[in-house]
Amino acid sequence: MNMQKQRPFLSAALAFAICLNSTCAISVAAAAPSESDLENPIFAEDFESYDASLWTVSDGNWSVEETEGEHALWGSDTGLISTGSMEWTDYSLSYDMTPAEDKKGGSAGAVFRYQDDNHFYHFRLMEKDGSKYAALLEWKGGKSSQLGTRVPYAYETGTTYRCTIRVIKDKIECYICPVGEAAPTDPILEYKDEKAPLLSGGIGFRANKSGRVGFDNVLVAEAAAQQIFTVSFEVNGGTQVAEQQVSAGRTLSRPDAPTRDGFMFDGWYADPALETPFDFNTPVASDMTLYAKWTEVLDGEAVTLEDGFSGDLENWSQVKGPGDAFVIPEDDERLLASNATKDRAELLLNTYEMLVDSVVEVDVTVVDDSKNFTVGILTRYTNAQNHILACYTKGTGLRFIDRAGTTKTMDSDVVLEKGVTYRLKLVSSGSTFQFYIDDEQIYSVQNINHPFGKVGLYTTNSSEIYFDNFKMSGSLVPEGVEFPPTGVALSRHELTLEEGQVLGLSAAVEPFYATNQKIDWSSADTRIATVDSSGKVRGVGVGSTDITVTTQAGGYTDTCTVTVHEAPPEREQNAVVPIQWENFAPGPFTDPLSLKYAKAANNNIKCNLFGWLDEKFGPEPGEFYGLGSTVKGYAALAFVSATVLSMDVYDEERVGHSEEEAVERTVKLIASIARNHRSNRDSGGWGVSPDKTKRGASDQTALDANVCGTAAWLMWDYLPDEYREYARKMVEYEANALMDYTVPYYRAPDGTLVSPGDTKGEENAWNSGVLALALSMMPNHQNHAAWAEKCTELMISAYSTPNDLLNTHVIGGKAVKDWLNGSNADNNGIAINHRRIHPDYMAVIAHLLNGAVQFAMAGETVPEETVFNADLIYQAYVDLEFDAENYNAPGGSMYKARSPKIYYPMTNDYGDNRLMHVASIDVFADALGFDHNVTLDGEYWANVHIDEILRLQDRFTDGRTYLDDEEGGSSGSERWVSTHLARAMMGNWMRHQRQNGVDIAFERPPETGALPDGLMQYTVGGTYGTVEYDGVYKLSTMGTLGGTEDAFRYVYRYTEGDAEMSVTIRALQSDGNPADATAGIMFRDREKTADDANVYLGYRDGRLVLTVRGSKGGESLLIAERAVTLPVGVRLEKTGDAVEGFFNQGGGWIKIGGAATDCAGEGTIGFLAASGSNGAFAHADFEVLSEAPDAGTAPGVKNTTTKTNPDGSTTTTVVDKRTGNVTQTTRYPSGVKIVTDTPKDGESVSEVLVPKDLDGVTVTIPTAEKPAPGMAAAIVRADGTAEIIRTSVATEDGMRITLSESATVRLIDNSKVFADVPDGHWAYGAIQFAASRELFTGTGADSFSPAGSMSRAMLVTVLARLDGQDAGGGATWYGRAMDWGVENGVTDGTNPEAAITREQLAVMLCRYAGAEAPEESALHSFPDAGRVSDWAAGAMAWAVQEGILTGNGTGGLNPAGTASRAEAAAILMRFVEQMA
Repeated sequence: MNMQKQRPFLSAALAFAICLNSTCAISVAAAAPSESDLENPIFAEDFESYDASLWTVSDGNWSVEETEGEHALWGSDTGLISTGSMEWTDYSLSYDMTPAEDKKGGSAGAVFRYQDDNHFYHFRLMEKDGSKYAALLEWKGGKSSQLGTRVPYAYETGTTYRCTIRVIKDKIECYICPVGEAAPTDPILEYKDEKAPLLSGGIGFRANKSGRVGFDNVLVAEAAAQQIFTVSFEVNGGTQVAEQQVSAGRTLSRPDAPTRDGFMFDGWYADPALETPFDFNTPVASDMTLYAKWTEVLDGEAVTLEDGFSGDLENWSQVKGPGDAFVIPEDDERLLASNATKDRAELLLNTYEMLVDSVVEVDVTVVDDSKNFTVGILTRYTNAQNHILACYTKGTGLRFIDRAGTTKTMDSDVVLEKGVTYRLKLVSSGSTFQFYIDDEQIYSVQNINHPFGKVGLYTTNSSEIYFDNFKMSGSLVPEGVEFPPTGVALSRHELTLEEGQVLGLSAAVEPFYATNQKIDWSSADTRIATVDSSGKVRGVGVGSTDITVTTQAGGYTDTCTVTVHEAPPEREQNAVVPIQWENFAPGPFTDPLSLKYAKAANNNIKCNLFGWLDEKFGPEPGEFYGLGSTVKGYAALAFVSATVLSMDVYDEERVGHSEEEAVERTVKLIASIARNHRSNRDSGGWGVSPDKTKRGASDQTALDANVCGTAAWLMWDYLPDEYREYARKMVEYEANALMDYTVPYYRAPDGTLVSPGDTKGEENAWNSGVLALALSMMPNHQNHAAWAEKCTELMISAYSTPNDLLNTHVIGGKAVKDWLNGSNADNNGIAINHRRIHPDYMAVIAHLLNGAVQFAMAGETVPEETVFNADLIYQAYVDLEFDAENYNAPGGSMYKARSPKIYYPMTNDYGDNRLMHVASIDVFADALGFDHNVTLDGEYWANVHIDEILRLQDRFTDGRTYLDDEEGGSSGSERWVSTHLARAMMGNWMRHQRQNGVDIAFERPPETGALPDGLMQYTVGGTYGTVEYDGVYKLSTMGTLGGTEDAFRYVYRYTEGDAEMSVTIRALQSDGNPADATAGIMFRDREKTADDANVYLGYRDGRLVLTVRGSKGGESLLIAERAVTLPVGVRLEKTGDAVEGFFNQGGGWIKIGGAATDCAGEGTIGFLAASGSNGAFAHADFEVLSEAPDAGTAPGVKNTTTKTNPDGSTTTTVVDKRTGNVTQTTRYPSGVKIVTDTPKDGESVSEVLVPKDLDGVTVTIPTAEKPAPGMAAAIVRADGTAEIIRTSVATEDGMRITLSESATVRLIDNSKVFADVPDGHWAYGAIQFAASRELFTGTGADSFSPAGSMSRAMLVTVLARLDGQDAGGGATWYGRAMDWGVENGVTDGTNPEAAITREQLAVMLCRYAGAEAPEESALHSFPDAGRVSDWAAGAMAWAVQEGILTGNGTGGLNPAGTASRAEAAAILMRFVEQMA
């Protein structure tokens, strides 16, 4: 370089000359946005004649160094250097940047619009969790935030990059490419900072925890306008589309599609003749016009439909929301929307799927408006992501929602009042939508491009809303009309993989309603990467190429650039392939559930990584921890720390230590564990013995190797080569030791118990885990095939059932039955260990599920065996019922709704505080879809269980979950929590990859539980089966109906009282003997002690039979039979305790004859299929014809009554005749629920469940009669202690209480005996109220002194107790209470021991209540109103108006008279009753 600079701030002429000599040549060869920018340079620096006085170093070490004759500015670690002027506004900044070394978590780059150290923009290259990115930050007020999203950019050390930043007004563009390569036409990052942008300032460079980085050849130039081209749109009769101004060489943004009534938009064309579709990937090089192509849509058949909801919902399908969100109540002829959560509930009219124009009307009556509900009309409904909703939301108003577009809140003061019926109408005509209320048009929205679809009704967060008099008229899309594609979009446009690695792409044809959705895939260079017909891309050779997807109709394309790296030579066979993090959605994940798990995991790290570990080894143990042969707890700790760190959720503030410290300790733990494994030692160490007879001190060496090995794989980028090899050899050794392992079983094929009381499911599950890890980490290993064979065998055997011994479903190339030599679980999903039904050991299936995540992280297809029988196990947790006669009280399911406690049918030898294992299973259930057949899904239970974990942790400041190991249930309980928290983090990672659209391939795609018609699915007896729905339900299942146990697939709903269901059996086929296959409809009586008690009307081999069976294993009693042919309609009707069957062959419903009786209980009604053999499949098609109007909630037991309470809540009382126990469930419109259990000879206990989004609630604990004066409510703490609720108030229906959160509540008799207050005393009730709530105390051992005076200090003390304060102590007995009273404005603190007057008492109560004083007219009716002091008049009026203060015996207020203790108690009771 020969540039000589006297000063960098150049005149235009001098800078221009310098530019010509040197800098321009550099810039043109790199990433300059425009040559015209260089015409007005204002600053140049090549560091050959560096003047340090022109630069300001704010932090760090910066120096100009010479390398090969060239000088450059170098920095490292953390620092900032700046130059320039606040007068610089719009400019381009170009510079060379050379990252010389990588540093974990480091970043460096330029700053611009620099104003001071707290205000600037920063374009940086950064490393994060082993991946590299380009990112844009802003610093404002000393706080940084990311602008837009960071973009993967695989920069390399030692390579120089030319970077250019162009900033004009509030728009920022950032370009980068290696020096010497062609300049990019499009920026890698661009952002429009519309919120208080920085509009001027200098430039500089910043490093943050980075390795050495160099900067050179800096040029700042005025940003001249680039050549701009205008792109116009000829819409050919459609709605207008704004023209676009596009910089030369940039691509055009695809505009929103125009609309045209009576036509469908077919895309943009480059020519007026509409022959050449325009490719939006083409850079714009001139002014141009694009032309819209249209296809005329003629009106089809005109249709109408009216529904008064007087019968059933046969014309409707519920597609979202709880199963009972829409019902027709008994004795009502309206549609009730209730029990809808904050997730939306949608009911679609399924008669017409392709309505174009329509008018939809319905009456809406809001009966309960306690929630911020939404109610509205759906139209043009294609799917959950593409439809139109016109609605009203309480608190927000009227809205128009285009699910594929935007939400518009209308400027309207319309309010739907409670109890008033409104007529809602939505008119859809072409691209215009008009919304009416009571025939008055409220708003009109135009230019919405949703062409056709269903119509329906919508609600969310509703408690009680009625629909009635539904009416629809419209026209259908004509038959034969097709809608061509207008484009196609890939799920990602950059993909990085290694040779031999396979990853998937997905594509969406646009528009979503295009008739032909078929696409083709192609690779520009198959020597680099290939792609198959499903979008799976395989890396073949090093280099970059494009993968293109093309629509078969129209030839539209989209392209993904694939970069293939060479796998290091040592990976050719046995080496580890790291996780390719850049191919996945990065963290941190910030949804509420993720934040909860992250909080719990960080608490655990605080407790263990920096607490327990220091206790064991001290803060500086040396290079390795001296662990010995017991590594389990340490491996668990490494696992949870690795998940938190690798998923970017480490919380320095919560843990109290820096991320660097956590990384250092985690790496040291991994190395210490792996280094001490037998595979890395000449002798000794932990791990399976060479002869495989001993698998370590705990017989769980494969488990420990899996846990530690997974931690190592997650932290691979942090591990030096030596530590990596320790981990690799450890995993390899344990995997190899299992290749000839004999798989153990609990039960032999003939039913003999091989290992009585001890399932071998846990051993098989944890042994499979290390094999799954080995297969994921080392996909090219020489033993890969043998590992895979044994892994599949272990996973299938882990929770195999007796039914699986006949299961012909193929997994891993063999039928399930051929993998097995026994079983380890029962057909209903339970597992036996420690000689009991043991929920803890059922949760060991998490080892399989963790394997699913490991395969996904490796970019491999997730094998079906990783979730084998997971749905069966989870169903056993959630819905399998245990009766209290044969199992531990209280019976029921292991999971209890809204309760975090796990029910153990045969008690638990580990105590009842262990929850983290199920909290991890819950996340996996949601992530992997095996919660499809349970009543409440995995996400629900995950929130319930992790909330309890956090509650337990919140008791301590050191991150612990348990007080000690005794409370935790086992030795090392905190590390037990670590293991399951780590697995939960893995499951949550998988959950977010799927939610963010990352392509993860599954051999068996995750199922969903949502079915139309409000139905659920269930696998009775644990047999394998599937349910599909495409307007017809298609059941595929194997198993037998009748015999010792039923085994079939069941689609059902809960029912109470009378019920009916009608279906058409359209087809029945069998892979085995057709004569054995059955299909039909069934009522299952849940009041019977046997789960298999049922009434069945089914078709088999040309006959329709009605049978009843009263107990498991009992004979089926034939009621009636008829010869029929398929298709046939079948119907069950339950009236009272009788169930009758009907059939229909086209001539109307005919009773089959006879009836089953003794069916008065609650139950389920649904349809099913069975093959008659556990070795063959049956396939049946059903069409639901009608739904019963009284679809109920979850089944109960014995005599059930329901009443509506004065406060709007409903209480359902269930009396168990066998035990005498009573359960009362009270539900409030706000979502609050109270479950009160009253044993026959015991005290009542209530669980009050308060939704998280409520700040506080007032509810009533129900009682048979009004509680006695001395009864009070108390919160029962986890340790068994009770805290009196001082504001609890007795009512005619029970005890009213106010709570801020969920709690366990007990009503207790806390009455006091005072000799001077007999039962007949006028203030007996008030004194018992005050004393039982511990507001007042006696004046002696058994005296109250009711006539004694009440001092000011006494009242302040009572109010402090009422407020929950510790009123004891201080300089005097009332000192602390008086300090509280003064601080809160209740009293001025004067004359504390003086007797309090009635008007002083009123003033203190008014101040405490924070009430506004009303008009004093309330006092006029009292003869002595004039004697009330001016300062007390308002408070006295308030007390009288609220009924707190009444007249004395003479009818006067007696304001100056002193209040006795009895009077004060009476006034206080009335105060609490009114205010609580």
